[in-house]
Amino acid sequence: MKITVKNQEKEILVQTVSLQKNKFDPTNLYLFRCPYCGTAITQIQGLVNKIVAGVEPTENVIVVHQCATCKRLYTFQTLEYPDIRETKVMLVNSLGAMSTFRCYICRTPLVEFRGDKVIRISDMSMVHIPSHIPCPNDGCPGIYYFQDVL
Repeated sequence: MKITVKNQEKEILVQTVSLQKNKFDPTNLYLFRCPYCGTAITQIQGLVNKIVAGVEPTENVIVVHQCATCKRLYTFQTLEYPDIRETKVMLVNSLGAMSTFRCYICRTPLVEFRGDKVIRISDMSMVHIPSHIPCPNDGCPGIYYFQDVL
């Protein structure tokens, strides 16, 4: 995403979090936690449909939230989706080191990745992308579809 700061254009890496209404519990409100370090970023209502690299086109005003711990940037948007129970994810590793992706609901570490290597933490097995991985935490409804690694 290009931004202008003091008349200077800069490129920043932003991830878009797309939300949908939760038809089963429309009044739910919970913390969205950074999936990379687990830090609370903002409260959201509804379900996370997908987390992708870059800014998806929207007519809404873009508000960027920064994780206080790992400094990753997020923007949130609400879109109309069919009722889907899984979250689509593009893993983004801007650091070059091994990164961890956590469940955004309960903070359970799901996968570690670097480059195109992805390891499922629960059994330390290699994961071939694309892949579906449910959160191993009992009682957590998180189901993730890892689409790609950037």
